[in-house]
Amino acid sequence: MKITFYGTRDYDHLYFDVLAADPEYGCDIRFLAANLDKDTAPLAAGGEAVCAFVNADGSAPVLETLAAVGVKLLLLRCAGFNNVDLDAAKRCGITVLRVPGYSPEAVAEHAMALAMAANRRICKAYIKVRNNNFALDGLLGHTLYGSAAGIVGTGRIGAAMARICCGFGMTVLAYDQYRNPALEGLVRYVGLEELLRTADLVSLHCPLTPETHHMIDADAIKMMRDSAILVNTSRGGLIDTHALIDALRARGIDAAAVLRQPSMGITAAGSKGGASGGGKASLTHPELIDWGLCGEMAAIAAAQNLLVSFAEKAVDEGRIDTILVPRVSEVPSRSLRSITVDAGKNNVAEKVVLTPTSELMQIVVLSRSMDEIGERVAAMIAGTKDGEPVKFGDFIDLWRITDMLADAVKPALTETVNGSPVYVHGGPFANVSIGIPTLVSVEMACALHDVVIVEAGYGTDAGAQKWLDIACREYGAQWPSAAVVVTRASTWRDDPELAWRYPFHVDRLEKLDIPAFPLVNLWDGEDDQIPELRETAARLELRDPIIGNLYRDGGAGLSDQIDAFVDVLSNASMPSKHDSHKGMALLENVKWVAENAYGVPASRVLLKDGFLDSLGAADDLCKAAGMSLDDLALVAVKSPATMTDNDRAPEDERTVTLQKVEVHAGAGLVHVNLTTSLTTPMPKIV
Repeated sequence: MKITFYGTRDYDHLYFDVLAADPEYGCDIRFLAANLDKDTAPLAAGGEAVCAFVNADGSAPVLETLAAVGVKLLLLRCAGFNNVDLDAAKRCGITVLRVPGYSPEAVAEHAMALAMAANRRICKAYIKVRNNNFALDGLLGHTLYGSAAGIVGTGRIGAAMARICCGFGMTVLAYDQYRNPALEGLVRYVGLEELLRTADLVSLHCPLTPETHHMIDADAIKMMRDSAILVNTSRGGLIDTHALIDALRARGIDAAAVLRQPSMGITAAGSKGGASGGGKASLTHPELIDWGLCGEMAAIAAAQNLLVSFAEKAVDEGRIDTILVPRVSEVPSRSLRSITVDAGKNNVAEKVVLTPTSELMQIVVLSRSMDEIGERVAAMIAGTKDGEPVKFGDFIDLWRITDMLADAVKPALTETVNGSPVYVHGGPFANVSIGIPTLVSVEMACALHDVVIVEAGYGTDAGAQKWLDIACREYGAQWPSAAVVVTRASTWRDDPELAWRYPFHVDRLEKLDIPAFPLVNLWDGEDDQIPELRETAARLELRDPIIGNLYRDGGAGLSDQIDAFVDVLSNASMPSKHDSHKGMALLENVKWVAENAYGVPASRVLLKDGFLDSLGAADDLCKAAGMSLDDLALVAVKSPATMTDNDRAPEDERTVTLQKVEVHAGAGLVHVNLTTSLTTPMPKIV
């Protein structure tokens, strides 16, 4: 007999090749990787039978095509047959055979393995142990002994599952239209509603029929216990998946966080700390976080430095005579900020900046695909030739750069010590660069979780300003539904001259229609200040603050204080889209940021000597490169320690001074240095 096997895999060959080679069976088997459907059915011509799996198309048109090419037998290597039109098969003279039962004990054992994995969080525990995290947080299940199991469908597999549950010391309830006499004395048959309401474990072992389709729907799920485990080793159509997801979300919020990758930065070897937190408010294995995780910082550094090497070669070849792209390092010495290469030959000036502040880091953060990264690298201005800009796309093979960034574009999935998911990806330093997580990491998290917390460091004057005015306004990121503004108790108490800054941050967000919730992080010995802090918040007309010692208590110390926050997330409408600032004159845009993010009106935005020359040079460079300076997104570069030139000055005397302009054409950004620069001493490299 000639048999055409559809939808075959390697394991099918493992067993059926033996059958085909045995002369006792007299089978001539042709294996096809393609599944059975109307387009592939003619491939069965010349054979008497076809063999298909449970996901094959057994509809009337397919069966008619099979009959037309001489097929008389449809063999199903599965128990289910709901995918086959039996009436059409009869009309076409095709006999349908199936496997009535195979390895019922194996399937039942697998079902119990799934139940145990869910109950004891085996998958999560495996990941934790691989990361040398042996904490039991988030891993505790409940004892199956003495609990109730509910078996829906008591055929061969259901009966085997019932016997396993009895072996675990469980009370076994069963639901089936036809009682299995072999289970008498082992199970108690009940109605489906009673089973769902009572069982701690519900295991489905019934065929998919019109009567059983979506038998587990939203109403059924509501009947089940909050702690119940649902296992389905039968057909997927038994469960209304959307209802299941909605029900699960209604019972608890699936939240994740997205953080920037910490930089070693201006103090060496991670001593400046990172975004990994501390105590019970910490990521697992912070040392891995601080040292680069999947290596994007190192890959970006290598790629940017290679670009500069290409630029140096271009100088030697006469393509350019100045280099505008800096080298990068994680811990640069101040002496490297201004250097000269090829001394005595071309004497080309270069500089070195921190890796996370580089243009290539910005490109990775803002791009959504490797193609987009390639396009942006091509648009980077390598230098000038006789005053005219020259782009990297004019003289390098882009694949040399994009290949180096293949791993750098992959967000790293980590978790808190309590098992909450946290994605880490992208560059820090929101004061001197964009300093936000990558757009792809945020969008990935939003696709997988109900609520996503995005880190935006240095308050609304830096991190939040970059997220709102760059990521959201210019690059299509979602406008936040709410914000949590974290502070120390001392921020409201210890320095009256600076006390204005925190309520300013909160008010700034509220004016943008972003509900802003104060979160006060207590240090040891500050618990007795909680009443005073709540009074201060009320006096400032802020929302009721969330207060706790995050290091000591972690999320457990806050869980009973976030009802208002959860209510906003659950019931608020989707935030509206805010207008782009593209086309706004750069100077006007900077003044807008100064007023809205720093509280300084346009009349007190000052220009340092030489600023207009810097602005004019940047404008000329953009025009020569075929772009508009005013279409670039604004990056405000400043000290993280101050919002204005002097935050201690009275409100009506505060100023913002603009210092210089720098174009990052590939990233689509323009930097404007303002207030005071970052002056933290850098270590010498010895």
